[in-house]
Amino acid sequence: MAESTTGRKYRVTKMVEARRLNPNSGIPLTEPPTALPFGAMLDNVREERDVFKFTYLGKPYQCLQTILRPAMEPFGAAPAKAAAVVEEDDGGVEETVVSSPVAVVAAPVPAVVAADAAFQWETVATSHGAILRAKVPGGWLVMTGRGTGLAFVPDAGHKWDGATLE
Repeated sequence: MAESTTGRKYRVTKMVEARRLNPNSGIPLTEPPTALPFGAMLDNVREERDVFKFTYLGKPYQCLQTILRPAMEPFGAAPAKAAAVVEEDDGGVEETVVSSPVAVVAAPVPAVVAADAAFQWETVATSHGAILRAKVPGGWLVMTGRGTGLAFVPDAGHKWDGATLE
């Protein structure tokens, strides 16, 4: 990287693997590489020879620059632009620029929602904590109470009462 990366925060834009380092010596550990998921935040990124060294979740890691450089962007950076080709009616071709998809991290949804809210979640009690569900066309959107998982459950008649079968 032409600019200094020291002290900056970066976001991982695709999954990559990195080696955890011994916090005292900085030598890679013998354990298998750790998968850094999409959206992972890297702190204290610095270049050392052919690797980036950084902290992830408070622990030191390293990854080859050739792998990590195309898979990270400065945190808070504007989304990258991607070119898209659109055909016009007269047979000509016009190039337009559209934004690339960006991950959106949502805060957990509260179990109690105002009565006038357009999209309403209802709580379903379970043996492992609460889950939330919302009635949508063709079924239900089901979300964990912490907001970490979301799924669509087909149920055109909205007959599911929230309970398991057995």
